[in-house]
Amino acid sequence: MGIYQRYASREHDEAFFNSSKRDQSINNSTNVSQSIPKSTDLTSIDIPPLSGQYDAEHKDNSHITTINDYVRMFPSAAFYVGHDKELFEDVIVMVYNHLKTNKISTKALTKFGLTSYDNMKLDPNSRFWPSCENLSEQSQQSPVKRALAITNLKNYNRLSNHSGSIELNRSWDETNAGSLAESMILLENKTPEEVGLKLTQIGLLQSHQLDSVLLDIVYDNSDQRAINNNNRLVFLIGEQLEQLFDPLLEYSPEAMQIEYIVPTTANYAPTKVNSHLIDSVVTELITVQANFTMGLVNLLQNFIIPLRISVLSSTANTGIAKLNQVFPPTIDEITRINCILHDALSKAHSYGYMEVMKVMNMILPYFYKPFIRHEANLRNFSSKIDRFNKKNRSNVFENDSINQGGYSYRGVESIVSGSLMELPRFKLILKRLQETIRSEKVILGVNSESDEEAKLFQTYFSRSIEVIDAFGGEENQLSIDPRQRIFTPTGKILTELASKWPSELQYGWLSRKVVGIFKLKNVKSEGIHDIEILIIFSDHLLFITIVDNSYYLRDGSSKNLSIPDILMHSLINEKPLPNLSLFPDMQVTNWCDINDVLVTSYKAVGSDGTESDLLRFLSKHQNGFNSTNQEERKFSKNFEVINTKRSELHNSTSILKLINKARVLLKSQPFHLFRSDTPNLSLYSTAHDVSVYEAETCKSPIALFLNMKIKDTEVYFTDHPYLDLIIHANLVTDGLVRIKAVDKFGIFKSRSTCEIQDFQKVIKEFVGNFYACVFKSSNSISNHAIEATGQDIKYVLDTFMNSDIEKLKEELREKQDRVKPIPLIERKTHKKTLSEALSIPESYLTKKVTNVTTNVQPEEKKLTIEKKEMKEEPLSKTQKAKRRRSFVQTIFQAFKRKNTGKVSPDVSQVKENGYIPQGEKKEYKKIYKPNPEL
Repeated sequence: MGIYQRYASREHDEAFFNSSKRDQSINNSTNVSQSIPKSTDLTSIDIPPLSGQYDAEHKDNSHITTINDYVRMFPSAAFYVGHDKELFEDVIVMVYNHLKTNKISTKALTKFGLTSYDNMKLDPNSRFWPSCENLSEQSQQSPVKRALAITNLKNYNRLSNHSGSIELNRSWDETNAGSLAESMILLENKTPEEVGLKLTQIGLLQSHQLDSVLLDIVYDNSDQRAINNNNRLVFLIGEQLEQLFDPLLEYSPEAMQIEYIVPTTANYAPTKVNSHLIDSVVTELITVQANFTMGLVNLLQNFIIPLRISVLSSTANTGIAKLNQVFPPTIDEITRINCILHDALSKAHSYGYMEVMKVMNMILPYFYKPFIRHEANLRNFSSKIDRFNKKNRSNVFENDSINQGGYSYRGVESIVSGSLMELPRFKLILKRLQETIRSEKVILGVNSESDEEAKLFQTYFSRSIEVIDAFGGEENQLSIDPRQRIFTPTGKILTELASKWPSELQYGWLSRKVVGIFKLKNVKSEGIHDIEILIIFSDHLLFITIVDNSYYLRDGSSKNLSIPDILMHSLINEKPLPNLSLFPDMQVTNWCDINDVLVTSYKAVGSDGTESDLLRFLSKHQNGFNSTNQEERKFSKNFEVINTKRSELHNSTSILKLINKARVLLKSQPFHLFRSDTPNLSLYSTAHDVSVYEAETCKSPIALFLNMKIKDTEVYFTDHPYLDLIIHANLVTDGLVRIKAVDKFGIFKSRSTCEIQDFQKVIKEFVGNFYACVFKSSNSISNHAIEATGQDIKYVLDTFMNSDIEKLKEELREKQDRVKPIPLIERKTHKKTLSEALSIPESYLTKKVTNVTTNVQPEEKKLTIEKKEMKEEPLSKTQKAKRRRSFVQTIFQAFKRKNTGKVSPDVSQVKENGYIPQGEKKEYKKIYKPNPEL
């Protein structure tokens, strides 16, 4: 079966998406170098919930309850709440009958964590009975109140015996426990299931997982023996990578949830007007689309695929990665979607222009993602294929077994680059079709105002044009006050993305990269605005909230463009945001330095009633997350990952990996990159020579020192405050490794001597045990978790219990229905809410950005500024003195001052990051083995 038939029949889609999970597991198992032993007993890093006691050496024997067990408990449970101003603050206690014994049991939630007490003794035989004596006579008769009193006293006993460095009110006793229980009331605004599920969604009741870890490896190659020993150990950590990642060079088609079905005799209505002129325009549309489709299909079938087969059959294992940089897989993506569209148009053609427009309306939104990815991949494509031709003309273009279509390299360039002109061509033809139909109706005397067909046609037309304009073909861009724009050095406009853009992100764009953009659901929203956009930069995480009420009232019946895709297109391809009528208003709410956050994943019942991936972002900064609301101070943010397609590329694990990859991008010194990918844990390791490690500005909190000794670890921790854990590994004999770990909090020490093949497994176990101890003891990270837990409980009691999102949405719908709707034909373009005029301090304009790794492209070694003469009336001397320089002039003037008289940096000494995400190879200095040559 040919390429066209596989794509058009959806056979390719069925095979690809059904096997994605299987392929993922295969990649995980085969991604590791053959020299690395495979361990079958590796486990994920589990982060336990706070347990109400802070002693890492004390073992907690309480049983960990699974999500399924919680779901069984909630319907018959009762939730009681109270407030203790002396110590615990807000308290939530779940009283339930044990699933096995049917005896009263409790689970108490305070800011210090979760405690569980099964099969409680509620009589004077309990040593905690004095708390019950402080209840009223009526409450003493209630088993529930007695259970609450005993639970409160047990919580204090547990905490006071293992308080770590937490300051406690030692006068708290059974009197306080009884008084607190007496004041506790039953939650009645929500059902127990609703309360319980919300607590699990916030992640207060279950363990979390740390799916991805970044590790710094430090070595000293002072002599040949040290070099050999270091090489043996470092290659056991993982597979060495030539480049960190390049999502644009990975085949990533978008799953289609719809399929065009030709109308039946019963539901087919002939068009009201038809003429040879209309049919000729429709035929032209289908012909133009067919030409683009067949050009791509033939290029794949007769040139690119044979070339890939030839490269894959060669001995060079890096050849296909090099080839993808010239002929990226996005060529396959746009070919696939074109084949699907062509097949649907061919079926609809005989039924008239309305069915053709229906097809365009259905399928064009699926063009957006592959085309923006393809455009990003085609940066410098002309120079790349030119170099490829000069080096491979004889063995590729003049090789008949590969170049079966007889293409010249200019012909290949024309097809690949020319594919981006398909959407603008569609727009021209669709506009001509609209005018032709309108003029034909006027000639035939058809009244368009009362014509339902005309209204439906206009709906199809408008949505199709919106998709094309969103790609970058819009003629009338929204005019924005220059004072409300912040430009990057390349001219990208930032404040169009969202209002309240933080000043911290107004500079530093010479080195900042966009790593990923995701749409998440905030499980702690304070209204209907619960959708946030996470932008992962190489140095910051940015959270943007969609604050447009109309966005949350849509029925979702039609395919809309993905907001993350639109933002990625704007940031990566440097395009202004489109004037989409459906593009919502957005507002920056929080942001943080990428090294000031600990991100973990967990499972819970999601908004759709099924098990979902969720993420917790725990701030490690002393003041919590930066916020546009100066009055609030948040230490955690919790999100449900919106993954309607259950894609392996869009789940909690992939987001955690991208955050660690962003941290790697932020590094300023040369390093070697290694990766160990298993289904449970992804370990990224950056190996530094000790001479450059001290100068590194972005360091992991965990460092592994190979065959080195640190005289005084306490002094080293003091001198390196970013470090949390130090691991020493020494090769004792050819087959044994001695490993020792110590942390700065004084909560974790471990030693082990293992066989060399178990080295990687032991390192992961040390890291996992350390993080488990962090949340079982008192330290700066767990103190922030305590603060976050207290805020989460307060949210549940003050906000969640008193809100009704569905009722609020219904009120907004009724209010919207009372307003006369604007027909789509007359609807104006969407006006985005802009932030306040931003004033940038002069220090920012002249601020020298430290630790910048400059990206030097062969074609862009010098920054050239074209000066255009502007014709304007002459100004008086007074007017000239008062005239302010524009913001762009100020930036370039500062840039000019900073670089005047400086010698161009030696390109060989600069780490090449490439434009992320884009297919540029990462270069690492001082590697253990030679770089493979293309």
